[in-house]
Amino acid sequence: MIFKKIAFYIIFFLSVVNAQQVKEFLKTISSLSEKEQIDSIINYSYTIKNSSPLFKELNDSAYNKAFKLDYKEAIGISLSNLGLWDNYQKDFNEAIRKYDLAKSYIEKTDRFLELGLLYNRYGNALHQINKNSEAINNFKKSIELRKSIDDKVGIGYAYTNIGLIYWRTGRYDSALVNYEEALKVRLLLDDKKLIASNYNNIAVLYYHWGRFEEALDFYLKSYELRKSIDDYYGIAIVLNNIGLINLDRNELSEAKENFYEALIFAKKSEDQSAIGYSYNGIASSFKTEKLYDSAYYYYQQSLNQYSKADHFGGMVLNLINLGDLLIEMKLYQEAEEYLDEALKLSEPRSENLRIAQVYLYKSDIRSENNKKYEAVALLEKSLEIAKGVNKIDLLVSIYERLSDRYSDINNFSKALEYYKLFKIESDKLTAEKNSNKMLEIQFENQKAKELKEKEILLEKEEAQTNLFITIAVAFAVLAIVLTFIIIYIKRSARILEIKNEEIQNQKKLLELQKEELNNKNEELNEVNNTKDKFFSILAHDLKNPFGALIGYTSLLLDEIEILDKTEIKDIVEKTNSVSNNTFQLLENLLSWARSQTGVLTINHKEIELSNLINETTTLFHDIAVSKNININCNLNEKVVINSDEDILRTIFRNVISNAIKFSYQKSKIDITLFKQNGNAVFEIQDYGMGMDAETLDSLFRIDVNISNLGTNNEKGTGLGLILTNEFVQKINGKISVESHLDKGSKFTILLPLNN
Repeated sequence: MIFKKIAFYIIFFLSVVNAQQVKEFLKTISSLSEKEQIDSIINYSYTIKNSSPLFKELNDSAYNKAFKLDYKEAIGISLSNLGLWDNYQKDFNEAIRKYDLAKSYIEKTDRFLELGLLYNRYGNALHQINKNSEAINNFKKSIELRKSIDDKVGIGYAYTNIGLIYWRTGRYDSALVNYEEALKVRLLLDDKKLIASNYNNIAVLYYHWGRFEEALDFYLKSYELRKSIDDYYGIAIVLNNIGLINLDRNELSEAKENFYEALIFAKKSEDQSAIGYSYNGIASSFKTEKLYDSAYYYYQQSLNQYSKADHFGGMVLNLINLGDLLIEMKLYQEAEEYLDEALKLSEPRSENLRIAQVYLYKSDIRSENNKKYEAVALLEKSLEIAKGVNKIDLLVSIYERLSDRYSDINNFSKALEYYKLFKIESDKLTAEKNSNKMLEIQFENQKAKELKEKEILLEKEEAQTNLFITIAVAFAVLAIVLTFIIIYIKRSARILEIKNEEIQNQKKLLELQKEELNNKNEELNEVNNTKDKFFSILAHDLKNPFGALIGYTSLLLDEIEILDKTEIKDIVEKTNSVSNNTFQLLENLLSWARSQTGVLTINHKEIELSNLINETTTLFHDIAVSKNININCNLNEKVVINSDEDILRTIFRNVISNAIKFSYQKSKIDITLFKQNGNAVFEIQDYGMGMDAETLDSLFRIDVNISNLGTNNEKGTGLGLILTNEFVQKINGKISVESHLDKGSKFTILLPLNN
């Protein structure tokens, strides 16, 4: 081909993109020979986007002209370009068909550059239809051809493409080998953008291995290079990746700063996939903070950007993230839909890491829906795929869940088997992290040793030089030697200082661990006290009323024929009273037990408090009448809150019962309800026995027995008020008590209006 004659035309029309200008271009080259015209059209097409219809039109024209002339080189090159256009249209099979035809023409020429490019394109298309072995073979052929003509740029791309295939299929070791080969070539080119891209790829591998320090080192190298050439897209990608490391380290503020800064550069680059990646990072940080609505919004924004860019990997990542988020939000049906979509995209491309993650999360949904055997089956499927991915933290998650799920279905041998595997992989992960730390320490020690050897060598050379110079120079050299000694002493002192700091930090860590152990012991003592109190209630406070019931019923059985109606009525009334008190005690015991074991669930709904208080007060009408107690309810204001009705009933029942129990005969109880500062305020005032300061301080403690008899010798356990305090806290309320001996007690309960 003759390129010199047409160079002017190509440069002149480099920015031409519309059809009219193309016609003008064709007129301009009409004076050239037919072959030169074909070459001009092909070269001109390279100035246009590969996905543009105009790119196809120009190469169709070149192909038709070349075919008439039997111009084999141009036929092959135009077919290769047409295959590239099909590739952008996602018609991969048609692209491969054209690449096959192109190869049959170009192989007959000495156009090694074009043939190497063709093999690279061929490999990309084969990878798209999941023929990865064939794709890698084509990339290797591309490398061989490009080495023969010293095409370092092409060699670097081919090695990178092989690395990407291995990375996407979870073969990280092989990916690293090829990325490093690409880096060797690109360092020779001194192309900052390509070198930065390579550093980023290597960093991603170390990140997936959990080797964060090495990953961060390569990310920072990539960042500095991209910053030096104003590569906004590349800067955005690296900042997002650094953000992910900080997120994994629980350094949340640094991570969010990285993601928001990345978004600024992504928008500057106007690249939708980079914007999508930034939104994904922001969403992940909100998810970590459990701000689910914000996380959902930004994941959707990320998915929209990736969809516009037709970025497969980004779409799958966001679909999985949305599924995981919705599981945490307990929206299982919606989560399943996102995960199914991710699976639909991932399976045709054998994205094994993503497929394994999808099955893992789908198993979580089955487990939450109590479909235990389906959960186990999905986890086994996830494990089978994950074993080929070589991602230890994923295996740790799967083994841990398998152990739990098999335990759920009472298959304890399997549960134990997977628990052992979980421990093995978990220990591997810990060992790998420790190993990385040891390697870093060894590397630093080696550097220090080499530096010391160089210093010693320098001192010897200076000493020899001192023999041949004047006394004045000798003094100068001596001063230099002394300077080095001072530097060395300072450096040694600094190292010693750092070591001392490390020892102090270890001491602090041990102190913290000791403090944590003491806290655990205190918690254990509290649990034991709680248990003792519980059994004390069961042993004594339930025993007495049941003894009374047995006594009354035995009396009726033995004496019923000689007792008159008045005596029978008296026994029945006493039996009824004991039964009611025992029933209330049992209700409190059961509610308290549910609260302690975490079984208690809170069901929110709108509740009109006046009605609920009136209903509860009615339950105690007869008891209040029997003591001539007047209950005054000041419930004029309508107060509606969002809370749990059963819990509120228990709270009101216990405080009203308590007020009646400790009120004197012929006294009164005042109940008031009103709104104040966003809270519903419930006050109940009795004018009975009251409490001293010591009793008041111990009122809500399970470990202190403060059970007192009521004004009519009513017995109690103190559990009712303990339960009331716990329930008030569970619905985000507050309870306070004012009391004076022989003057009565006032309980005030604050309940948030919008809980």
